[in-house]
Amino acid sequence: MFTLAFFLIFSSSYALYNCSKRALHVNPSFNTWVVKRVKKTQFTSIIVLGVSYMNLQVLYGLGKGFLVFMSILILVNCMLIALTPLGIIKTKTLAFLFMLFLGLEYLIPFINAG
Repeated sequence: MFTLAFFLIFSSSYALYNCSKRALHVNPSFNTWVVKRVKKTQFTSIIVLGVSYMNLQVLYGLGKGFLVFMSILILVNCMLIALTPLGIIKTKTLAFLFMLFLGLEYLIPFINAG
């Protein structure tokens, strides 16, 4: 899950960076703004992901079901904000993927135990 999230962060940032390089010929000021935004977004999203994921693991270890659910929602929201500064990735698709992978990650231990 962690690897997948990092892959999504860097691939989206790379896609934005490529778009900004192509925009250089059209509007240099737009290009500068996008590159700055990409760097800021990448840095912020890594921090948000790390802190949210650690909180999620701690709460899950304590067995606080409601808090874990709220943390998942916060993590997904933060990732949606961090990964879609210019709408490169569709928000609904990203939300579905994150809920799917987070759900699988926390359901598999229960399925195996049963």
